[in-house]
Amino acid sequence: MTLIGTTPQSIGDLMNQIEQEKLSVDKATVYRALDWFVEMGIVGKTKFQDGVTKYERVTNDSHHHHLVCNSCGSIEDIPLNEQALMKEVKYHSQFKVLGHSLEFFGVCHMCQQRKDI
Repeated sequence: MTLIGTTPQSIGDLMNQIEQEKLSVDKATVYRALDWFVEMGIVGKTKFQDGVTKYERVTNDSHHHHLVCNSCGSIEDIPLNEQALMKEVKYHSQFKVLGHSLEFFGVCHMCQQRKDI
């Protein structure tokens, strides 16, 4: 069983999966394990516009950005030219970037097709 996938998941999502597998794990233990996984570089941690921290497994090509649907909550990875972005930052500022997070919020293709949106 793999709890932490390559799509960002909240603690609530992970606890639901644990419950579905009929496992008994304390929420504090899950938080401690996730903090350790983040420290070890196994799991990435992102906070989205809704303020909820989400976790996803780190892979070799794992640095990426997200498209987040405000309607259904779906999250997609979006590849961007990281070098061009960092070159623009350097050109326009004297800021030393140590890290960044970039998410786009809007409405996914499926939700756009629904008539009530």
